[in-house]
Amino acid sequence: MNRSVLRIVDANLNRALEGLRAAEDVLRFWCNDRRIVGRLRRTRHALGALYAGSRRTLLAARDSVRDAGRRNPERRYRDVTQMLAANFRRAEESLRVLEETAKLANPRLVGALKRLRYTVYDLERRAGGVPQTQPPAEKRMVR
Repeated sequence: MNRSVLRIVDANLNRALEGLRAAEDVLRFWCNDRRIVGRLRRTRHALGALYAGSRRTLLAARDSVRDAGRRNPERRYRDVTQMLAANFRRAEESLRVLEETAKLANPRLVGALKRLRYTVYDLERRAGGVPQTQPPAEKRMVR
């Protein structure tokens, strides 16, 4: 497979896994929502399992030192609700890119990636997109 395609897959797999993990942690520690946290964790693990046999190949194609996007400015968030929404979006967009590249590189993954993407859309809706209430004082983030 073309090294550039491998780099696209590697970057988007990492981005999707990171976005899912960040959303999972917000819902775990901010909202204490075990149901959604469990579903997010299973979704994240399912995505990782789809590429488990490719991780070594993807890692070999990685070139983070010369990545043109490496120096993009990091986004700042007003609050945890904005962070949660951004990470759901990050995961959804990355899953879509993985789905599209699978059409080129590994068509057998397309259906599974599409199902995972729609699972994340549903989890975002179930979470209400963003937590609406403040956690108890002992759980508030230190600023």
